Amino acid sequence: GVELVYPLTDKALVKSMVGIYGLHVAFQAAVNKRLFVGGEFCNEEFSVAVNPMYIDIKTCFFLYRGGIKITYHTTTTNDFMFNASLSGGETYIMYNNIPPLSPPPPKGGFVQQSQYYDLSIMEGYKIDQQYWIGLIINYTYLPYTFNPDYVGINNYGTYSPSDKTGPTTYIGWGFEMCYAFGKKK
Repeated sequence: GVELVYPLTDKALVKSMVGIYGLHVAFQAAVNKRLFVGGEFCNEEFSVAVNPMYIDIKTCFFLYRGGIKITYHTTTTNDFMFNASLSGGETYIMYNNIPPLSPPPPKGGFVQQSQYYDLSIMEGYKIDQQYWIGLIINYTYLPYTFNPDYVGINNYGTYSPSDKTGPTTYIGWGFEMCYAFGKKK
């Protein structure tokens, strides 16, 4: 799937960055007619590069996620299908294009790790027995706090101490394509 992402919390992330894109791929096997389990891999990007308030910095915040995904498919009605998914796993967090006046990078560079939890809802249309296309919306929660001091962009905005607390959450919406391996055309 391909999505646009929009940060919801923490306040420092919302003030500093805008969502650029979200991509995800999942491979699942049927447990029964409606329940599927498998793996999911995702990549999202947030950036200050498109925010006019920060014209002279180009810092990007990347999330690389991998985990387990469980999906429930409803019955097909007139070639339409609804599904809801829960996923969770590990997130690899990376920053690039750090401003020159930023603090020295910590050991390992500007890279961190966190867990993630994601809820997705999709409404799909059946093209044939193997292909589905649809609209997707998802909510992602990371118990990770974005801190502008960490990457040196704290001088480009006004942040209160309460802005730098709480989890990172965002929503994504976009398009998804599903392919069912092994189904007859």
